[in-house]
Amino acid sequence: LFRSFPPTFNHHTFTLIEIYLNPWDKMSRKVAVVTGANKGIGFAIVQGLCKAWYAGDIILTARNEKLGQEAVQQAKSEGFNNVLFHRLDICDQSSAEELRKFLEKNYGGLDVLINNAGIAFKGLCLIK
Repeated sequence: LFRSFPPTFNHHTFTLIEIYLNPWDKMSRKVAVVTGANKGIGFAIVQGLCKAWYAGDIILTARNEKLGQEAVQQAKSEGFNNVLFHRLDICDQSSAEELRKFLEKNYGGLDVLINNAGIAFKGLCLIK
């Protein structure tokens, strides 16, 4: 699912200027996915990608569609128009499969994954 290709550098400044992740597929737009991104650290990561001028779409994911859409609207109100929402519950295999199919169909794969979503185990004791 991930695309890969070495980054290119500007020989004058030696700074990373662009990453070509699939040079043979010029029609595909780059895409980054941030899981658990409707608030907190995840939303700050989305904002950081936007402020760094990420050259593609940023898919903000969350379990709750309403909260995810509200986060996208917040990002757009800040001028970040490349942020989109896709529902993802990391505990639900079918939800992950839906995201995979969406990425394959619309982008041909995935360029960047930032896995911020977590699971809280309540009442689980592994020590006897």
